[in-house]
Amino acid sequence: MRFEKKTFEKQRIVLDYNEFEECRFTECELVFNAVGSVGFSRNVLDNCRWKFEGPAAAAVSFLKAVYGMGADGRNLVLATFESIAPDLRLRG
Repeated sequence: MRFEKKTFEKQRIVLDYNEFEECRFTECELVFNAVGSVGFSRNVLDNCRWKFEGPAAAAVSFLKAVYGMGADGRNLVLATFESIAPDLRLRG
């Protein structure tokens, strides 16, 4: 479903299979499962919480485990995030 210029307040919003453009989310729980595509652009988030479930939670757990494996794992995870956001400086 596509949502444009809609306001969501104090709701649990499942992102999968939805598109959100120029929406406002206030005190919402934003849930990502990684089972369907998500469109998410030019939105405003105010005091929202992110929740990863299903395959998305498994991916986060995997990255956490790899990070804890020592220097090589840590470097792999940091390089992954730096490839997503090149302006981040995660390593000294």
